[in-house]
Amino acid sequence: MQEQLNGTLSNTKIVSKISHVGCREIQAPLMVTLIKGFGQEMGLKRALETATRILEEDAANAAHKLASQYGGNSMSHLARIIREVWAEDGALVMNVLRETDSSFDFNVTWCGYADCYQRLGLIEFGVCLSCCRDKPWTVAFNPRIVLTRSQTIMEGAPYCDFRFSYK
Repeated sequence: MQEQLNGTLSNTKIVSKISHVGCREIQAPLMVTLIKGFGQEMGLKRALETATRILEEDAANAAHKLASQYGGNSMSHLARIIREVWAEDGALVMNVLRETDSSFDFNVTWCGYADCYQRLGLIEFGVCLSCCRDKPWTVAFNPRIVLTRSQTIMEGAPYCDFRFSYK
């Protein structure tokens, strides 16, 4: 019976779909606990710098995986990923300013990531947990694409200004 049960369980695939922002909501409390704990050992500034560096590396890995899953790394692939992954389940309210084969410019006027961190009482860690990932993600996704952003909702601005273009 045990062998049959093990065989049945090992052949069963459990697939659950959690949105991008949902993942961040699950991860954030644990990540902040770790950052604060490491902060007690090495100082909060150094712990935040270390966490940021590690999360930037993770973002680069995620970019490679998404480029593979979406079948390319063009500007149109990037726009599709932003809409289908980053903004999934209404996580971002975007005002698209320009979308061409060589650029994708938009403002985020409401950010579910910032809202999530605010609800969790972790807004001061939001840049480290989410915003810091965007530029290294872009470089890894396609080194010819540049992200320019001068402000974020997470840092108190009224909107995030995303400007993607080719070098």
